[in-house]
Amino acid sequence: MVITESVLSDFTTYLKNGGWDQQSLKSYLLTQIPKEGDHEALLIKSVPSLWALTIYFAQWPFNTAFEPTESLTLPALTRVVAFLCGRHYRMFQGWEGKDKELNRKSDQVILEYIFRALAITRPIEHESTPASPNEIFKSEIGHDAKTASNRDILDVLSVSQPWLSEWTTLLTLEELTPIANRLSPPTPSELSDLSISGGRLTSILELSILLLQHAGKFKGGTNVAERLKRKIETAYAELQKAGDISFVTFAKHFDVDDWKDHWNLTIYDAIALLFNTFTNPNSLRSGKVVNWSSGAEETLYLPQLRCLGLTVVEKSSVQH
Repeated sequence: MVITESVLSDFTTYLKNGGWDQQSLKSYLLTQIPKEGDHEALLIKSVPSLWALTIYFAQWPFNTAFEPTESLTLPALTRVVAFLCGRHYRMFQGWEGKDKELNRKSDQVILEYIFRALAITRPIEHESTPASPNEIFKSEIGHDAKTASNRDILDVLSVSQPWLSEWTTLLTLEELTPIANRLSPPTPSELSDLSISGGRLTSILELSILLLQHAGKFKGGTNVAERLKRKIETAYAELQKAGDISFVTFAKHFDVDDWKDHWNLTIYDAIALLFNTFTNPNSLRSGKVVNWSSGAEETLYLPQLRCLGLTVVEKSSVQH
């Protein structure tokens, strides 16, 4: 309920013509980033890319069924926050350990979503010895686009089932498949047919580097934030010289060996620093967050963003 009130307050404050637009997002985030240094300039530079992420997750997993929206409703903004505040996987843990009925076992698939959100359909020159997505994402990503889309819809259906008690019988993925097929939107483009223009990604990387440098000042967070900052700096140094960025190149920089290990941080965690401010206002300035399961105030610490507590907002946000 606290998170619901927080997001509702933000939504109402920056409402424009009955919804949230790119200017609303910019105005809100400017109140949350640190005041010193180049934070404001880099945020303004990255707003178009951050808005691309926002509208993608507002319409997920039915992105191909609609034209990209220019205005968000409150439920749409709530879905965005639930995905991008760092706790994507917490939405896809089945009630009472029912996650064996889900297609995802970690946050790994979030990289595919981030790539698709920032990408455009454009023929790209493939690497001379191309690695397929299957070679990079050996566990949960690498399926063809149709299979991946069906996976997402099945997971939404599975986790959205009401669970009333331990005697509640839930439908299996196999039983939900006919429903998923009826709901299935047009097949999205294959990852190999997509690319990100360099500036669209590097603007987010620049901002992430500065935010991580700031987050490292908070007690206990120095080593972790510095390690991720160095990783993103390495990616930025290479990618700022690139033209169009393929999925293979993107994954090379931002995939991790073990997604279940919260010490293995990536671009998703850097983005979460920004969007976590919706659930923990002023956390980037104060260095404090609240664990919504325990209610305890904690120091902002990157490895814990993905496990601050499962909330009603996160659970319900996957339901359209």
